[in-house]
Amino acid sequence: MSIDIYKKDFETARDTIKQRIPDIMIPDYEIFNRASIVEYLQDSTVVGLKFYHGIKPGNEKQRALRLMIVGVDKNGKNVYLKNKKDALGAQSGSDDGGLEYGQCNPPCEIQP
Repeated sequence: MSIDIYKKDFETARDTIKQRIPDIMIPDYEIFNRASIVEYLQDSTVVGLKFYHGIKPGNEKQRALRLMIVGVDKNGKNVYLKNKKDALGAQSGSDDGGLEYGQCNPPCEIQP
């Protein structure tokens, strides 16, 4: 099926969800920068990427649906980024973890 069909069906579902749960912001899309993805792919134990959905905690009207990315090893176990203090660490939301800071609609800045 075409990605355009998937997107259209999601837009319809998103509008319904927003009406039922108005305190959760649901983005149109999320973008993760190249450096963050490459960081995972350079780890020889990572054989793939796992994508999770989650709700970022916040006050009323500030909770947001988020897409999170973690590496996965050959046994299906999560592989987290470790001790990241730079911009990539900011994307992981902590010193150790996956990538969570990719949301770009509403607009966010994309790092090269």
